[in-house]
Amino acid sequence: MAYLLNWYFFLKQLGQSDTNAFAWKRDIQIEQIPLVYHPVTNFELTRNNTVM
Repeated sequence: MAYLLNWYFFLKQLGQSDTNAFAWKRDIQIEQIPLVYHPVTNFELTRNNTVM
């Protein structure tokens, strides 16, 4: 999986940004969404009752 992501980021650096490709220079805001490939699945919360 990490190998695939490394190739993705390498190819992304070679490519042109959307802003430059479509000549969007003003009044455009591009949102960046993080890519999550290992989501948290099952975890337990425990309460610590000690008073300091």
